[in-house]
Amino acid sequence: MFNNTVANGSNNSSTTAHSTSPIKADLRNNIILKIQDAIISKDYKLAIALGREFYNANKNNKAAFNLLSNAYILKTDIEADRELITEQLAMDPNDVELKARLIQDLVALCQFDEAFEVLDSIKDTQHPTYLKSAYKLYKETGDLVSGKELLKKFLITQPYNWEAHNQLGTILHSLGQRDESIAAFKKAYDIHPDKGIIYWGLANIKSYSLTKEEKRYAKYISKTPSKEKDDIINACYALGKIYEDEKDYENSYKHYRKANDLQRSIDPHDARPYSDLADSIKTNINEDFFAQRKEWGADKNVPVFVVGMPRSGSTLTEQILVSHSEVDGTGELPNIIAYSKRVALHDNINLESQLEKHVEHLLAFNTDEARYWGDLYLKDTQIRRGNAKYFVDKMPSNYWYLPFIYTIFKQAKVIDIRRHPMSVGLAVQKQSFNTGHNYSNGQKSTAERYKSYMDIMDHYEKVAPGNILTVYYENLVQDTENQIRRMLDYISLPFEKRCLDFYKTKRPIKTPSAEQVRQPIYKDGLEHWKNYEEFLQPLKQELGEHLFVYEERQQQALVQSRGY
Repeated sequence: MFNNTVANGSNNSSTTAHSTSPIKADLRNNIILKIQDAIISKDYKLAIALGREFYNANKNNKAAFNLLSNAYILKTDIEADRELITEQLAMDPNDVELKARLIQDLVALCQFDEAFEVLDSIKDTQHPTYLKSAYKLYKETGDLVSGKELLKKFLITQPYNWEAHNQLGTILHSLGQRDESIAAFKKAYDIHPDKGIIYWGLANIKSYSLTKEEKRYAKYISKTPSKEKDDIINACYALGKIYEDEKDYENSYKHYRKANDLQRSIDPHDARPYSDLADSIKTNINEDFFAQRKEWGADKNVPVFVVGMPRSGSTLTEQILVSHSEVDGTGELPNIIAYSKRVALHDNINLESQLEKHVEHLLAFNTDEARYWGDLYLKDTQIRRGNAKYFVDKMPSNYWYLPFIYTIFKQAKVIDIRRHPMSVGLAVQKQSFNTGHNYSNGQKSTAERYKSYMDIMDHYEKVAPGNILTVYYENLVQDTENQIRRMLDYISLPFEKRCLDFYKTKRPIKTPSAEQVRQPIYKDGLEHWKNYEEFLQPLKQELGEHLFVYEERQQQALVQSRGY
């Protein structure tokens, strides 16, 4: 029910929707084949040029529309696709599927207010497409309570929809409603026990152990080649977690490894675009860059960006900060990444060149552009926050885009939360990421990403000393109050005891750490990676001296902060 896909121009149901065209059938088919070939070869610039010519002559032809739309999406030119869909809607203002696609584009552009306006224009609130779009919007804007109520309403008329029960379990888990979450996952299991994601959802609930039957069926899915790869992958992640809880680390890692190998076969990692971006940052972002932009950008409301590698403690850091009376939480906002791509889009045709050219275009910014993007960020994110002076954006991978952040905000605060490389290396291999972290499916690529992260953060500290506050996760766990005081001082906020009692703060949490941050800090997990050490030798060897550098810096920082 809840999966949205981009229509493909070769889809028969779309291409036959309108048969009339001013272009003869044989010529039309030839153009369609040329556009499809350009898309297959990833020449999106050519595909768009051909697609636009074909569409302009055939605006009532669904094949022409779908081919051009598909090319825009693959190029990641979402604004152009939005304009195309808007043009189609002008001809057919009641087309619910078109409105759903427009909502999808507006979400990708982080324009949530406009997306809700389109949603409100759909009159049939029982239409499956309306329900899909509404659910996506509630989820993306962090309104999990409304998402929960929408799913419950849907399940009244569709009680045997396993996916809706599974999504309900995920939302209830994020809301801290453990028992209700388990019940929802179990209902999904009763309806469709072949779906591996259900076992992953159950395994992620702390202190819940799969029944013998559930474990047996998860093992069956993991060993059956005829099953869908996604089901096998999720069953393997679930079994990895189950064996981990049982302290059977050999079997646990075997299943985590199988899940990662399958993930890598589906989505292989290419390090080059990010390596090129790192080189561009270190080459072009210098002391002058920051000095020139010191007074640039928006200056109302102060975002606090929590950055770092995934699974490093960003959720804990956010939970502590938003427990303060003057700080709002927003979760992991996609805005900075989305805007950064749009900045470099106009003369590029794919993700790789967008990354490579991002810094080049940033260097050409002026003060008006800086304020535009800063004000846009504040406008687009208002739906996710209240009226506090400060708010936290905890998208970890924003560390790639700190030059952009410091360009568009006059007073931005950045907290870099760091965790031991071996802990992070294990944690990301254990996590089933939806997208954007395919480096985590290999130990060597994970180590390379961690080293790149450390090198980039070192470069920022060299060219803009003191701008970024570094907090070590291990120190936050062992020396909690001092670290909290450091963070609040950096943000210019007075200490509040409620930050120490962060686990009492009630708010939806969508990350894998949802349950952990609802408990007092515990130290037992600091060296958990050592249980897997014999299986992590490629990671350890590739990290090399970075391990010793990290441990030395972390200890030095702990000694310095204890006198804080």
